Amino acid sequence: MAGKKTGKRLLTWVLVLVMALSLLPLNALAADSSSGMIFTKQLVSDEPDEYGNYTIQMTAQATGKKTTTDKAVPMDIVLVLDQSGSMADDFGNGTRQSAMKDAVNSFIDEVAKKHGPNADHRMAIVTFGTNAYPLEGWTAVDSGGATKLTGKISSLPEDPSGATNVGAGMELAQNLMGSAPTDENRQKTVIVFTDGVPTKQSDFNTEVANTAISAAKAMKDDGVTIYTVGIFNGANPTEMYGASGFDTNSDGTVNSEWAEDN
Repeated sequence: MAGKKTGKRLLTWVLVLVMALSLLPLNALAADSSSGMIFTKQLVSDEPDEYGNYTIQMTAQATGKKTTTDKAVPMDIVLVLDQSGSMADDFGNGTRQSAMKDAVNSFIDEVAKKHGPNADHRMAIVTFGTNAYPLEGWTAVDSGGATKLTGKISSLPEDPSGATNVGAGMELAQNLMGSAPTDENRQKTVIVFTDGVPTKQSDFNTEVANTAISAAKAMKDDGVTIYTVGIFNGANPTEMYGASGFDTNSDGTVNSEWAEDN
């Protein structure tokens, strides 16, 4: 009798499992997409035992569940800021300089909001006029670092002076990127804020332009992403070489120059 009761309990258990997988034939697979599991059942023998019970072998295998998650990527950012004399020109309700300072400080604050253990963003700042200078070296953009960085921006003069030697600024940014700790998991970015054509004095200068292009190309080859923000009115994105504004204007050919006759 004990054997029969055991057999009945086993049969009941088997029937429950079979009903749970009732849509499957014997020797089949079932995938549970919600749990990432694959279930199998197999008839061990075609012949019943002495009580008329069949033995079914059940297995379950974890396949892993695919999920999509957002992962913060730490960044190394170099800001390259134009401090030429024309940055003091009127722009909106203020000057180009004041507009640039407001935009940069807002950007720093936004980066600081994203700073955390898995996103330890770092930032450095370069300024350029006739020459280029490091305004601030690599600084963690946490709460304290953001205060330090925005303080440096706010302390920039209201009436800057000098030429627009963006080539020197880009070379200094390249040096900073080269000095940053090597880490393939960090996103490296350079953001250039400028209001005019590259110059050594007042006229367009091909040497300055080519230096900026060469530095940018070298950094991009090393995986650096570069953005340029123009601070001026009336930009025409279809005008690739500047066909107006000087007594002698470039026609877009190699070595053609911009110049003011006086």
